[in-house]
Amino acid sequence: MNFIKIKKRDIPALIKIRMEFLKEEHAEATDAQFQIIERRLPKFFRKHLNKDFFAYLCYDGKAVAGVFLAVTEKPANLNFPTGKIGAIYNVYTAPEYRKKGIANTLMKMAMDDASKMDLSYLELKATKAGEPLYRSLGFSYDDSPYKPMKYVFSL
Repeated sequence: MNFIKIKKRDIPALIKIRMEFLKEEHAEATDAQFQIIERRLPKFFRKHLNKDFFAYLCYDGKAVAGVFLAVTEKPANLNFPTGKIGAIYNVYTAPEYRKKGIANTLMKMAMDDASKMDLSYLELKATKAGEPLYRSLGFSYDDSPYKPMKYVFSL
């Protein structure tokens, strides 16, 4: 197996692993919804890859697992003194490759890069299946007094 931080030439594999993740996590979505997303991904990846978005893949003849890291810079404060934070998402391993340490290796690659980028912290949203991995890597629950909220724009 080969573990890499991807470059632009790997974008097709990146799209494939993203779509596999989304289809597994959102089985209720329609083919039309997936097609809209898949059409938008190449432009996003070309624009952001290795600037403020980083991806790590495992290949075994094909892409079998991936981890994404998005970096945001904002005015520094006491919660993020460097002004830079990272979000981990799309942690995905194809079913037949699970429980072999692949996601662990990819997460460590992303965490090592995040440390080199001087991020104040990494955040993620854990599924029940992923929680043991993240805890083993040192992630803990955010005990912030702030409650996550969002505003959704209608399409």
